[in-house]
Amino acid sequence: MFDVRLLQTLVAVAEHKSFARAAQALHATQPGVSQQVARLETHFGTKLFTRGGGSVELTQAGATILVRARNVLAAVARLESEAQALSRGYAGTLGIGLSSSIVASDLPSRLRAFKRDWPRFRLDVSVKSADELFPLLDTGALDALLTTLPPRESEYLSHHVADQVLGVALPLDHPLSRRRSVRIDELFDERFIVVPRSRHRAVHDQLIARFENAGRTLDIAAEEVAFPSVLARVALGDGVGLVPAQMGADPGNGVVIVPLDDSLTLPIRYIVRRDSANPAAQALLEHIMRPAQQEETP
Repeated sequence: MFDVRLLQTLVAVAEHKSFARAAQALHATQPGVSQQVARLETHFGTKLFTRGGGSVELTQAGATILVRARNVLAAVARLESEAQALSRGYAGTLGIGLSSSIVASDLPSRLRAFKRDWPRFRLDVSVKSADELFPLLDTGALDALLTTLPPRESEYLSHHVADQVLGVALPLDHPLSRRRSVRIDELFDERFIVVPRSRHRAVHDQLIARFENAGRTLDIAAEEVAFPSVLARVALGDGVGLVPAQMGADPGNGVVIVPLDDSLTLPIRYIVRRDSANPAAQALLEHIMRPAQQEETP
């Protein structure tokens, strides 16, 4: 039988890039760590690390297996957590993933209300980028996601549960940075850091339409999927970008977020797998659902 603890060794060596430091982190011996890596390489039939120059680096195969190993470990941790919850009298555990921008919405308050109204379910929340959350949903480490990033595969069910109002991220020294609000037409001459249409079609098309309706062309400086990356680009002076209006910006980093007068919004989706069997996931959906048309990814 495969020993899942071997995957913990793989992750430790990959993170520390050293057998010795991995051994310290695992409270093990360096020869023991080396033996466990050798067992993994024999089991998978491929080299996982290259050694030399005082550093340990993942091979291409090792990097691929590392991603899966982290997902497996997350699923095992979830199983242990749920078993503990059941032993303490809970009806079950609901693992919910929030993409980072969702924190700047009213969804956290809805989750608090669910915890209050459904005390027999334990809610485990993970806040990560959406690209990190989807693999955890696939492995069963999470039951549902709240994200603005739409799914691209047909095995997901996507429900529109809210809308996130957008603002514009501006450099602190921008002439409009001290305004209470701005209009899109005041930004026609700006270069924009935008989300790729393949990932955030709704916000991308809304922005393009505002420019085209005015006979203008959107000047795209760069594309970024994650909103924190958009803020980073703005801080570096690459342009301006649309982000959730309530998303926190640090003036110390030279960026402010100014609300838009225009009704630009981003759909927030509640996403589960089609084969989801956790009744708490349906209960949470019904609890947070606003009157909105349900979407099912074709």
